Amino acid sequence: MIDISLLIQPHCSKAEPTPNPVSLSNCPTVHTSGSKDHIFNLNISSTDKCIGIFDGTGPIAKEYAKTAGSFIMESLQDEWNKIRKYILEDNQEKVNSIIKGLFEMTDEYLDIRLSNEHGGASGLIIIIVDSIYTVVANVGNVSCLLFNNENITHLWGEHLADNIDEWELYCKRIPASKRKQFIYNKINIKDTDGTPLGPIINTKKYKTKPIPIFEYKNKTASVIKDNVALMCSTSIPLGGNETVRRHLISTDNDEMLVAPGYEHRNTGATVDGKIKLTRTMGHFQIKKSCYLNTEPSIFHTKITSDSVFVLGTDGFFNLWNYEDIPQYLTGVSSNIVQTLYNKTMEHAVVEDYKIFNNRFPVWDDITYAVIKLGADPPVEIVNNDDNDTPIVNKHTMHRKKKNNKKIRRLGRQRRKRRRNARR
Repeated sequence: MIDISLLIQPHCSKAEPTPNPVSLSNCPTVHTSGSKDHIFNLNISSTDKCIGIFDGTGPIAKEYAKTAGSFIMESLQDEWNKIRKYILEDNQEKVNSIIKGLFEMTDEYLDIRLSNEHGGASGLIIIIVDSIYTVVANVGNVSCLLFNNENITHLWGEHLADNIDEWELYCKRIPASKRKQFIYNKINIKDTDGTPLGPIINTKKYKTKPIPIFEYKNKTASVIKDNVALMCSTSIPLGGNETVRRHLISTDNDEMLVAPGYEHRNTGATVDGKIKLTRTMGHFQIKKSCYLNTEPSIFHTKITSDSVFVLGTDGFFNLWNYEDIPQYLTGVSSNIVQTLYNKTMEHAVVEDYKIFNNRFPVWDDITYAVIKLGADPPVEIVNNDDNDTPIVNKHTMHRKKKNNKKIRRLGRQRRKRRRNARR
């Protein structure tokens, strides 16, 4: 039995100060959007499922997330028989090729629909076949954790500018003459008018230039330790939760510190001061100027009956330490989702996150999903929390058939027009 529940709580705004959360439990194929995020459940059969979460950024964040999520969901439906066949044959190369093609086509579709608008989207999908085999693919900063017995497995690529693995892949792909630095925050970065976009620090080595995190010598990537020491000497905090929490430890005085050797992490690092992500959908001008791409990280796993997946955006995970989650993973998924939401809001209060009316997040959408394998059938489909926050089910889907060949052709034509315009 696959037991799935999804939750999306839009963040409040002046236009909608008290947005209702949407909870979906073991529902038919459905998709829904928040203020910035989009989530879908693709219900192929009792043993075959796919869940996707997309996190938009920029002025039209919702449109980027919704467009990307809807297109990938419909494309997965079209390709499901092939994907299923190759998964059961353990032909990972074929599966990876299809998934990479889907993300590439999605980016081309975004280019056609929204290329004149600033912004983009991160996305993660999890494919389940025969209730046993899973494939997780992500671009950007949507995360997926697998809890199995006492183990916690990370099933996503950290496509962030403070990840040394991303820097190494970038250096192998891009010639030195074209590379952009992965730098601390937006330190010493200014816009075209000369207005600082981040802190201004005058250092002996870099003067008022950006401070790089890594170097690449003799085909080896490494952290520039002198720059770590330089950053530690400033008042700029290291080891915070600007991105999903990683490598943080608690002292005897309950003070959170960055683990030794990871002092360069969680600093709001950027690629050339322009973007925190190293891979993304959309953000076309930035990807072009910084030589970034949309290639997903892909993970294949064979799961057992005691497995629980938790996947979500940074609006959810930023308020959690991973090792604290397992204690709340008992019972049916609908109850787990509600408990995690209540605890997330408790953490937000403790950490002084902005909350409206003690119920509505101001900082971001809270979007996540829980998938249990081998669980008993859920007793209730819809669950309300203790403070009577309304939970609403939505079972609507608007499906438009996309012609994949047409998308690719239009994408090629768009790129050709851009090349001609630059000549």
